[in-house]
Amino acid sequence: MENPRRTTTKFFAAVVLIVHFALPVSALQKELTINVEAGQQDCFFEQAKAGQTIDIEYQVIDGGHGDLDISFELAEVTGRTIFADYKKSDNIHRYPVPYDGEFKFCFNNDFSRHNSKTVFFELIIEREGEQEDTAWSDVDLLEGLTPEEFYEMKVQDMEDAIKRVRNNLTKARQLQDMLRSHEARDRNIAEENYFKVNVWSFFQILVMIAVGVLQVFMVKSLFDTDSRAYKLLTNLPDSSPVMNRKRSLASAVPLHVCVLIVVMLLISSAIDDVAARRGRARGRTKSRMQIGLPITGKYRDPESDQYYNNNNGAKITLASHFDYEYVLGHKIAFLCVARGTPRPTITWFKDGVEIFSHLYLHVHEWNIGKDKVKSKIEIDPATQMDAGVYECTADNMYSIDRRSFKTDFSIAFD
Repeated sequence: MENPRRTTTKFFAAVVLIVHFALPVSALQKELTINVEAGQQDCFFEQAKAGQTIDIEYQVIDGGHGDLDISFELAEVTGRTIFADYKKSDNIHRYPVPYDGEFKFCFNNDFSRHNSKTVFFELIIEREGEQEDTAWSDVDLLEGLTPEEFYEMKVQDMEDAIKRVRNNLTKARQLQDMLRSHEARDRNIAEENYFKVNVWSFFQILVMIAVGVLQVFMVKSLFDTDSRAYKLLTNLPDSSPVMNRKRSLASAVPLHVCVLIVVMLLISSAIDDVAARRGRARGRTKSRMQIGLPITGKYRDPESDQYYNNNNGAKITLASHFDYEYVLGHKIAFLCVARGTPRPTITWFKDGVEIFSHLYLHVHEWNIGKDKVKSKIEIDPATQMDAGVYECTADNMYSIDRRSFKTDFSIAFD
């Protein structure tokens, strides 16, 4: 016969598990894959409360036959911009909510005329430490149990173990979703390259066949005096001395030679034109990827033009970095000064990801006057893992300005 105490222990353990998984999760988490058509903008709205944190991560996984980029904006419904990205492939934003309200998340593809963009994004709105807050105090499952039974059940240990399992499973699911989006983007890039290679190869094969056939025809006509071209050239009427001179000149220079020269000139001109267009395209691509300029442009709406092209927008006035070695090791430091009305906020990024924490990171920031801010970060000591591209972003309600620094160093072993 089974021990009654063991049966009671199993029963209460089962009740603990059922109550734990039946508890509501107050954090909001959404994952969506959307298709933003060319020239369109898709927006989503969510409510958030004061004290919560908004985490949003997005990635362009398919760009049609164009680049993998999209413009993103996180703003309040009143129109104040919190974060704005212009033509980026992916990014992560984290924003502590200062007060209750509704927030707008927009993905803009109006700069593209023909290509639609497929975007995967994940939105999490939660309070700090919210996943660990469970209402165990509201469930009094231990009333009436003896101390021996309480010790045997170890409810607290079970609760901690269940929390760890749930958090680990949540992190694993999020990681799998991001890996799936990365795999989809890589597959789309490979398929697009496959299509371009096939089309260009097919075009080159057609050109080679046409040129080969033309060369065979030209070489054959060199030894064929009965060809139509030769007869047409030699049977011109003798109407005037000028025509006689033209005929003698045509006899001296065969027709097929003239045709061959014209064809070669046309092919050379076409190749130069294609190379020039590719060079201009590369130039436009580089200019689109330049950073350090505020997001400005021409807008049809006067209010939008006044808002985005405001002279009080954030502007970086000084940006520099230092990379040097000393007795204790290697040290890198970055300095960024910005001004604007209202005073801008400076955020640091490394390889496109915002820097939240670092074992040897030191951040110093000073407010100068009413509209100026100075920020400095130091990594001391620095390792090879700290090499990369660092970005300083100044942001206020009107515009965003960026500067980038590239640091790289090698470690010499004696």
